[in-house]
Amino acid sequence: MDPLRTSVSSGDYPSAVAAECMRMGTRIAKRATHARHALLGMRVFMSVVGLAAIMAAYVPAITTAVGDAGAKTVSLVCAVTLILTAVISIFIDKNPPERYVDYSRYILGYTGRIGQVRSDDSLPAKIKSARLDEVLILANKNIEDVRSMWPWIDDDK
Repeated sequence: MDPLRTSVSSGDYPSAVAAECMRMGTRIAKRATHARHALLGMRVFMSVVGLAAIMAAYVPAITTAVGDAGAKTVSLVCAVTLILTAVISIFIDKNPPERYVDYSRYILGYTGRIGQVRSDDSLPAKIKSARLDEVLILANKNIEDVRSMWPWIDDDK
């Protein structure tokens, strides 16, 4: 049974599905923004570490100040940091920000489609009802797909 249908007491099922699509799409869009910022931060960090390694190896004043042992230590620390950054990024989030953006747009699109079908007065009642049913079926399938991929989507309920 559809969980939205049982949770709607007002009987306005299409509005409840549209509201759920809006909530989920907005939540996914926020996740996309967070993922973009995290990815940017990681890239900046990796660039700074790489720059430090280059400077320690090739800038004579720094090389002289830290000596051979210091240069090797700096290089080792930089290499380990870059490797750990790459490994950590694999485990933190397996989805690139673009995937979140795509899903957000896709789910939010159902909000518009439901409203569009509901407001289309040029359609005969039977066709309008059938079209709305199809959009609701597709919206619910996608809602459930998102819930199965990302259980965190309902953490804010």
